[in-house]
Amino acid sequence: MQAIINYINKYKEIKSILILLEHDKTFEEIVPIFFSHQFTKVYFYSSKLELLCNVKKQCRNLEKNSEAKIPEIITGTYEYMKGMQKELEIDAVFFDSSVYFQAIQSLIKYKPKWVLGRIWETEADNFSIWEQFRVCSEFIFLQNIKKNNAIRIIDWEKKEYEIELSIVFPVYKVEEYLKKCIETVTVWDVPYIEFIFVDDGSPDNSVEIIKEYQKRDSRIKLIHKKNGGCASARKKGMEEAKGRYIGFVDPDDFINPLMYKKLFYAALSGKYDISYCGYNKYYESSGQVEKVSDALGYPYFEGTCDEKVIRALIYGARVAIWRGIYRKEFLKKNKISFYEDLKRFDDLPFKVETFAKAKSVIAVPEYMYYYRLERPGQDVACDDERLYVHFDIFKHLDRFMKATKNQQLLDYLQIVKVQTHFYALEKIQKKFRKKYIRQMRIDLKRNASFLRTILILYRYLGKEFIFPYSMIRLHMPGIYWNWLKRKEKKNLKEGKKRSRKLEMLKKMYK
Repeated sequence: MQAIINYINKYKEIKSILILLEHDKTFEEIVPIFFSHQFTKVYFYSSKLELLCNVKKQCRNLEKNSEAKIPEIITGTYEYMKGMQKELEIDAVFFDSSVYFQAIQSLIKYKPKWVLGRIWETEADNFSIWEQFRVCSEFIFLQNIKKNNAIRIIDWEKKEYEIELSIVFPVYKVEEYLKKCIETVTVWDVPYIEFIFVDDGSPDNSVEIIKEYQKRDSRIKLIHKKNGGCASARKKGMEEAKGRYIGFVDPDDFINPLMYKKLFYAALSGKYDISYCGYNKYYESSGQVEKVSDALGYPYFEGTCDEKVIRALIYGARVAIWRGIYRKEFLKKNKISFYEDLKRFDDLPFKVETFAKAKSVIAVPEYMYYYRLERPGQDVACDDERLYVHFDIFKHLDRFMKATKNQQLLDYLQIVKVQTHFYALEKIQKKFRKKYIRQMRIDLKRNASFLRTILILYRYLGKEFIFPYSMIRLHMPGIYWNWLKRKEKKNLKEGKKRSRKLEMLKKMYK
């Protein structure tokens, strides 16, 4: 309750307030605002006549025993309030945790500028109340009390935002997958979301498909630009976005239709900079779905403002920017966007920079994004000189991290470099390896010495990367390749064993 009192005291322009209450204790708790706020009128409504009589009595006593001016007090029952023909001019409404949801809904007719309240999650959730009042109100402060007495808070200001969430789609040669993508993202039928499709000079039928869906759904926006790559398309979409939060979808993927509702509700319940969920690998050839467990546990699923655990996501979370939404003001303040000179893997710097600067994150512990694999032309299928783009990526990230003057962030970037370069070495064709290793050694020397990197890897990743890193840095790539072959053979053998066991179990339970 103290948080709500502080909130009311913050806005001295609130002159009249309507309060729904069901407990004497609630009245006793809000009494201090009579002495600290310049109210002219306070309306008390309740379903309990005895409680209203007690409120009148206590207000008279306050007026007698205090030198402070007590505002005009008006009381009435819910039935009286419902039957009122003339609408009251009320600046703010407040309700306590025992008020019925139907009574809260009845307050909408007063079009209050401020909405404040507490409610048990068993009665209703903050999100449904926020959805109803956001059209007429400018400030909403709601406490949702959970069964374990934990509290989720919505602290919302309308400001200039008519759109709450903008989803950006970079479009290029995706006509085969586009319909499924559009149909899954547009299921959530609310007016405060927009879908921005950026045509990056796509030569196929993608634009025509988008136009067909645009006729049925006014929330779909279509922007045209010359071909410049995924990064330039995402950046253009960000510039056009009107939402409080921004998300990204690759149009060859698809989502659980509830994904953005859950991500936005989680983000709204604490003004989080980033809200993200789990995702699935979807294999095109077989239709197989594989959950990717990634940074969904404690403390992320509860929401956290602990910068130490947020920064750990720089190296601890996968590059999967499309499974999250990002607060626009946060991105703008920290000048985070996409580097147009990067023709692939432009999501890597975006992921690193957002987790390096975020002050708060929350995870929805459900697997709601479907990342399509085995599609022709995907960046993840690169195994040639296109992987050299990593060196351009890390030039950008070196500048970004050095500007922070934070050694820990530079250490985390070194971990990302090691992880990324060894991912590339396992994929790249033999004829491109020598050049890649040469540039890799130069890149790994920029921010940390050999010894410091060993210590960083041991502390944050364990022993896994120390041997391969040492072999590359000490100019012993032959030993590294032999070690990698043995590792691959071992993994293959273990994979076959697991497959045989599964087949045996299937036969046993047939």
